[in-house]
Amino acid sequence: MWGNGLKVDFWRDVWLGDFGPFVHSITGLTLVLSDQFTSKWSENRHFSVRSAYALGDVQTQNVTDNVWIAISKFKGTPRIKTFLWLLARGTILTNLERVRRYIVVDNRCGVCGDIAESIDTLFRWCSIAATVWISLVKPYKFDEFIHMDRLVWLQVNLTRPYYFARDPDHWDMLFGAVIWKLWLNRKQLIFESCNTDSRPIIDLSRLLRDDMARVAASATTIHSHVLVDTHGAQ
Repeated sequence: MWGNGLKVDFWRDVWLGDFGPFVHSITGLTLVLSDQFTSKWSENRHFSVRSAYALGDVQTQNVTDNVWIAISKFKGTPRIKTFLWLLARGTILTNLERVRRYIVVDNRCGVCGDIAESIDTLFRWCSIAATVWISLVKPYKFDEFIHMDRLVWLQVNLTRPYYFARDPDHWDMLFGAVIWKLWLNRKQLIFESCNTDSRPIIDLSRLLRDDMARVAASATTIHSHVLVDTHGAQ
């Protein structure tokens, strides 16, 4: 016989036939209160809208802090590092932002011209951007890649190379390079009316990735030699 579950008592009801109530199976357990909703994030274990809101604030703050830390550790060029910082802040001057500032009246994407040009459109959803990422991201992760919250998206790609990338080797640098090349491609299309496709963006991004990786490796080697010389001098 089925009901609405309101009279179900998890601890005292008999669930296992001859074994009796579940509470008898646990040594030292004393039931004082009936089952109730609680919050493990509150000191008094009481759930409230305020505690839930506070938890959301903390989680948002943690994501934001993690993004800044991830960007600060980026070993690519300072120009791309600065651009990633602007991207995280949401201050890239897309057409949607230009319309908001009354600079232009058309908010459509400057690359494909199909939808409003937001940051997500330009760097993930536009046909050119999507084609680039499809060739670099694991197929079964692609939907998550293009729909993930932007700050989390930045953090994951800068710190977890095996999560999305087909080839995780220096993925953070390739990710930054693709972001930068998509932006340069967009500027070319708008100001120079040059037609382009996704292939050169991928090739140029890989070349830029390789250059940044070589510079980073050289800097690490030089730093190691300096440390050795310093310790030797002592």
